[in-house]
Amino acid sequence: MTGACLMLSCILSPGQTAREKIVVENALLDEVRLMETGKVDKTMGDRLRKLAERDSTNDAVFYYLGKLEFASGNTDSAVKAFEKASSLDPENDDYSETLAKVYARNGKVRESTDIYLALLKKNPAKYRNAYTLTILADQNLVSYRDTLALENYEAALLYEPDYTPAILGKSEVYRMRNNLPAFFSTLREFTTDGSVMPYPKCEYVNNILRHIDGNLFRNWGAQLDTLVTDCPNTHPNDSSCLKLAGRWYYGTGRKEEGRKYFDRLLENYPEDIEAHFIRLQILADDDDCRGMIEESKVIISLANGNKDYIVPAMSTIGDCYYEMGRTKEAYKWYDKTLKVNPEYLPVLNNYAYYLSLERKNLSKARKMSAVTVSKEPDNPTYLDTYGWILHLLGEDKEAKLLFKHAMLYGGKDNAEVLLHYSEVLRALGEDDVANYYKDLADNKK
Repeated sequence: MTGACLMLSCILSPGQTAREKIVVENALLDEVRLMETGKVDKTMGDRLRKLAERDSTNDAVFYYLGKLEFASGNTDSAVKAFEKASSLDPENDDYSETLAKVYARNGKVRESTDIYLALLKKNPAKYRNAYTLTILADQNLVSYRDTLALENYEAALLYEPDYTPAILGKSEVYRMRNNLPAFFSTLREFTTDGSVMPYPKCEYVNNILRHIDGNLFRNWGAQLDTLVTDCPNTHPNDSSCLKLAGRWYYGTGRKEEGRKYFDRLLENYPEDIEAHFIRLQILADDDDCRGMIEESKVIISLANGNKDYIVPAMSTIGDCYYEMGRTKEAYKWYDKTLKVNPEYLPVLNNYAYYLSLERKNLSKARKMSAVTVSKEPDNPTYLDTYGWILHLLGEDKEAKLLFKHAMLYGGKDNAEVLLHYSEVLRALGEDDVANYYKDLADNKK
């Protein structure tokens, strides 16, 4: 707030007296002194709002009301107050800059950018810095003015050589130009920078990895490996970095290398449930049912009652016991799972299907399977289970409708679904069509 903000120098509004404006300004000065000394109480906001009602043309009242609201976490109210202050005194650069900052914090990136670019144009000496130059570069980049964008990013980096947004923007220019050597070289300034927080760094690298194709991997795999390993090398014990590297190597077929990172992850974070779920997936890849059961029990013990973790772990134990031929124990764990979440669809489907294979308790199987189809009516696996149970109960016409629906949503790609459909059709006397689907099933096998 400039000195002019608190001086009686504006036109009086209808019904307002000079004395009233002076009273408001003096009262505001008292509130500002309290704010500057940290003596802010719960009623200050009400007092400032009353001052705003008494003099709706006093920009300083709205500015300080905005500061108070922002400090209290009321960002929407703060935005409105700063917008009002800025509209009353549009030439006040401090108001504009404060509004731009609050816009940025409130997710209004475009509005914030527009203000900063206007300030940069109005007063380059004051507002020419790494932040505003990067914003200008970003604007040029989205408008496909990559040469100007690169110049702006370079200028930003002269002010702050390690300014991350400018480094990433510069690398994006090289990517757009298909200058991959420069792209990877610039990105390494980011991945090896220990001052950058590891989690956003890993998210950025992960986003790059999501968009690579086989050709890029074949030609630039070594550079991609380097980007990934830069993260745990720079932050050796960070969980997000270890997960990134483990998933990258495991997912690209180098499983032993991936497992080393996952082992380090669990050594450093033995109570990280996500790390245990990763271990569970590795054990599943190894068909190690006993190991999966033990790992699932560890997850349950660490879950602190969180159903999102407990339910899939209990379900996994049931699946493992079934694979091991220990059906009674499998069903016992399925029952436990359904007590925690009665509508957990994977268990309802598996449990119902396994009962149908045994030709026992079909009434219970039917009820469970009906829930899965009601929740996911286009899931071919669930439709197959329900249709097969209806077939076993002699309700082939109803079963046929389910299988016809399953054919529309991927059922034709599954040999077992095709075989079940052919048997339903045969039961209805439609032998020619049944033979057709039987042949499709054989070919799929």
